[in-house]
Amino acid sequence: MKSGDFLWNSGIFTWRSKTILAAFEKLLPEIHDLFIGEKEKLNTPQEKEIIEDIYAKCPSISIDFGVMEKASNVYVLPSSFYWSDLGTWTSAYENMKKDYFGNAVVGNDAMVFDTQNCMIHVPDKN
Repeated sequence: MKSGDFLWNSGIFTWRSKTILAAFEKLLPEIHDLFIGEKEKLNTPQEKEIIEDIYAKCPSISIDFGVMEKASNVYVLPSSFYWSDLGTWTSAYENMKKDYFGNAVVGNDAMVFDTQNCMIHVPDKN
């Protein structure tokens, strides 16, 4: 650790569609086959429903273990940038735009009265 000769995997991956599809076909064929079997429903109004169905059938494996640790065409890009995992409500609040009173408000239909330093999310009316 003192040497500083290491990089941290932040879990941010980029790839071309054809490259990740080929990796799934080779390394996670059971997941690949589930999606390929329903590909005509992707990018349609049925997509949300079909993805929920497929996801429930997928084995529980991370992209790290399933693909990245096994693929031969993985590269690391050393970089330095601000990062927040947004893994807690506090970190979400800290990264949101706030009003004069410190309220982070999402949604056009929110009404805030005598409120300070709160995070508020109200779905917009359809």
